[in-house]
Amino acid sequence: MSPTITPISDFYKIILLEKYKLLYTEWLRAVSSEEYRAALLEAYKCIRLHQLELWVMDSTRNNPTVQDQKWSVEKLGSLMAGTLIRKVAMVRADDLFVEVVAEVMRDKIYKLYGQERQLEHFRTLEEALQYVLPGEDPAKLVIELQNAEAYTGYPAD
Repeated sequence: MSPTITPISDFYKIILLEKYKLLYTEWLRAVSSEEYRAALLEAYKCIRLHQLELWVMDSTRNNPTVQDQKWSVEKLGSLMAGTLIRKVAMVRADDLFVEVVAEVMRDKIYKLYGQERQLEHFRTLEEALQYVLPGEDPAKLVIELQNAEAYTGYPAD
């Protein structure tokens, strides 16, 4: 008997705000490497399918392992190079260690892929939204995200 695979929606939320060309993702709990990679590949597929330009990821509930960080930089980074993404904002835990890890990952991404795509990290969702959509009211955007339906239209492989 094969193991049961947990649906991504049980640990990872994906919301599209297409009028802003924005993807919002949120970890709902700490995850395994398999779950981490599957979720980020779903986000990539969504970005590619909907030709999105902005991505806000809330990582406050999940801290990837060193191996997952390396995978993110190398594998996901190379995939993202073929998309329209121009700004990525990560909301991280308010923790000095997590801040240092985010800085190291950003520096590696810039070294490998250049700075055509901007990547920053923030302590709050409002700061992240202000970064990716500077002309919009972040409080209004938070309400839009709260009222939006989670994305369930995952395309088949």
